[in-house]
Amino acid sequence: MERRKGSNRAKVTRPWWRHGRPVRSCAWCAHPVHGDAVTVTFPDKAQATFHVACLDQYRAVLWPRAAP
Repeated sequence: MERRKGSNRAKVTRPWWRHGRPVRSCAWCAHPVHGDAVTVTFPDKAQATFHVACLDQYRAVLWPRAAP
């Protein structure tokens, strides 16, 4: 097997989809959140990620009088 001078497999960059991108799950339906999402920060500094549609459902349940 030939070996070229200066080639090192350890320096090969991996494709972006192989990097461990964190996929958060929706706080309402527990499905993975891809695309349109909203991250909410609560008064106790806890954060939750919602699908846009799930956030509407969450608001309707928590604050029924504030529905549009």
